[in-house]
Amino acid sequence: DSGAKLVDRAAVDAWAGVLRDVPPVEVTAPAVPDVIPVLGSSTGTPILMVQVNGNTHYFWLDTGATMTLLASDVAAASGVEPMTRDTLAIASAEGRIAARPAVANVVRIGGVTIRNLPVAILAPSALRLDQRVANGRIVPVKLDGVIGSDVLRRLSVVLDMGAGTMSLARPAARAPRNRTLVWIGYPVV
Repeated sequence: DSGAKLVDRAAVDAWAGVLRDVPPVEVTAPAVPDVIPVLGSSTGTPILMVQVNGNTHYFWLDTGATMTLLASDVAAASGVEPMTRDTLAIASAEGRIAARPAVANVVRIGGVTIRNLPVAILAPSALRLDQRVANGRIVPVKLDGVIGSDVLRRLSVVLDMGAGTMSLARPAARAPRNRTLVWIGYPVV
C-alpha cells in the first residue's frame, strides 16, 4: 500500500515517549580524579570494568555512541528489565538495530555512580566485533555493553591508553575558555 505510513522505530520521539517518565539521571563523581585501569581491545578500543546493579562486566568506551548499550544477557543478569514489550531501534553505521529501552538503577565506574541511566538493550549478536585472526579466520568477540556519550558528557574524562588508565571526576564548575569540543544541548537517540 503506497499510502501506508512508515514508522522509524529509531526516531527520537519513539524513544522519548517511552523514557518520558524516567527519573532524572543522577551522577555522583569525586572532585579529585579517580584513576581506573583501562584495557585495550584487539582494535585499540578502551575497555572498562563497569558494575550494573552490583554485577561486574566489561564495557567498551565509545564516544560516538549516543547512549549506553547492554547485551540482553548482561541486562538479565543485572536485573535490568525492558520498559516496554515493544522493540524500538537504534541507528548504527550498520543500519537499524532492534533495541529495547530500559533503565539501569545503578551503574558504577570506579568512584563514579550513575543512577536512573536510560539504556538500550540489544541482542548479544548485535554487540560483537568480528576479529581477524591467523589465516584470515574471523572470530566474533562478544561485548557486554558500551558506555556512550550519555555518561561521558557528564564527567571530566582523561584517557591515557599508554598508561592503561582513565581518570574520572566531577566536571569543572565553569567550562574552560579555550574549548575544542562543545556540546550544544544534549545528544539524543
